[in-house]
This record gives sequence, structure tokens and C-alpha cells, in this order.
Amino acid sequence: MTMPARRLIALIAVAFLFTLAGCGENQEQQIIGKWKMANPGGKLLSGRIEFHPSGSVIVREHWLGDGGPRFKVMTGTYRFVGDRRLRMVLGEAGGRKVERIVGVAIRKNRMSLGFRGGSVVYFRE
Repeated sequence: MTMPARRLIALIAVAFLFTLAGCGENQEQQIIGKWKMANPGGKLLSGRIEFHPSGSVIVREHWLGDGGPRFKVMTGTYRFVGDRRLRMVLGEAGGRKVERIVGVAIRKNRMSLGFRGGSVVYFRE
């Protein structure tokens, strides 16, 4: 193989590696932003979750309760505790804090949060 051919192959290989590195955004970066619940069910009418780069999270839920619609907003913090696990500590009304460790899978504009009873799918807003 001639020297120019070797250089060309080396340049192509380096360009390919840079392309792969740019596509490999990790979950900590991908989760940042606003997400809307895909298919609320039962009494749950809608849900949104917002992850900030600072580690703060806001969860908004709208459901049908006894006597009409209800809204709940919980704020707190989140952090990854593994490759595909997320720890959230959320404050509820009355100052009560709830800790949840959930499985998380993000692919493009789709996020799935796995709980004990199943998973909830969100789409990026």
C-alpha cells in the first residue's frame, strides 16, 4: 500500500472515531430538559417532568380525583446512581420527602422511567 493510501485510510479512521464520539452523548446530558408523559392512564390525565443541569427536578401531575381535577407539583433533586438508574428525592405538600430510585432509558426524544409496577414513557417537549 502506498503512503498516500495509508494516510487516506488513517484520516478516514480518525474522522469515523470523532463521529462516534459526538454521537455518544451520555444519559446525564440527554435527560436535561422538559418531558411530557406519553400515555397517562386511569385517573392520571397528564404528567410532565423537567430535569435541570443543576440537579434539580420538577414533577407536575394532573389527575381526576374525588370532586374534580387535582394538580400536584413536586420539586427536588436527582442524580444518576448507575448507568441506568436515577435517584430522585421529591418534596410533597406538607414538607414530606419521597425518595425514588428508578430505571431510566433514553433514546433520542423518548425516555422511559421504570418503577416497581411498570414503566412510564415520556417524550421530549
